[in-house]
Amino acid sequence: ANGRSGYRDIVERNCQQAQQLTHHIATSNHFRLLAQTHLNVVCFTLNHPNLQPSDISAYLTRLRDDGRVFLTPTSYKGIPAIRAAFSNWQTSPQDVVVCWEAMNDCM
Repeated sequence: ANGRSGYRDIVERNCQQAQQLTHHIATSNHFRLLAQTHLNVVCFTLNHPNLQPSDISAYLTRLRDDGRVFLTPTSYKGIPAIRAAFSNWQTSPQDVVVCWEAMNDCM
């Protein structure tokens, strides 16, 4: 019962939330953006030398076990990476804050 404009609003909100997380990552010492965020997916990695896929896996396990957020592993141009995808109609700007706090707490 959302109609075309309702779904447009959901997509626009999810894209704004991705931009919100992108801003946090761009100003962080712990993370590094790997690609521009054009829509609802943020692609980034941990910001340390000699990064291995096992580093991403260990970090994502800590994040999953923390229970506040679920992000997924990926690879971008051969670099082990993390993907945050915003696609839920219930996600709010406060959820992005919670995500950012969890990401830092699990470092």
